Amino acid sequence: MIRLFSLLSIGLLSIITTKTYAQTTDTTKQRTIIELGMNVTSTLSSFLGSGTNPSTDPYLVSLKFVKNNKATRLAFDVDVNNKTEDDPNFGGKRKTYDYNFGFKAGYEKRIPMNKHFGFYWGVDGILGYQNSKVDFFSQFGQVTTNTKGFNVGAAPLVGFRYD
Repeated sequence: MIRLFSLLSIGLLSIITTKTYAQTTDTTKQRTIIELGMNVTSTLSSFLGSGTNPSTDPYLVSLKFVKNNKATRLAFDVDVNNKTEDDPNFGGKRKTYDYNFGFKAGYEKRIPMNKHFGFYWGVDGILGYQNSKVDFFSQFGQVTTNTKGFNVGAAPLVGFRYD
């Protein structure tokens, strides 16, 4: 009797284990989902009166291509700022030209915790170019300064998601 009970128990556990861990869909045929993201940190801060100009927030818009809990991350940043100011100290004008271009690409791995919450981790590679030029016109003549630079870097990322 004990032997029969043991065999039935093992058989029942095998069926439960098989049904519990079986996947209902073929993961090789899952479609790629495209997610559009927006960085609203500075925007919310400016509405609350504690932030800066939202247009200076890097990578306002990003794209993610998600398949099988893995995502390819892409983001672009363009910031162009040209302005002319009067300089009362020297009786002249100052023209400023600022150009910043950035690109970010990375990988994200998602670990679902339940139906709505999940954990993610990954890394982003960052490339950027900056050009700043200042022309100063006064009664003493014209002075021009020009600064250019490239940015290269990587940034790890971790976080929680709610879908």
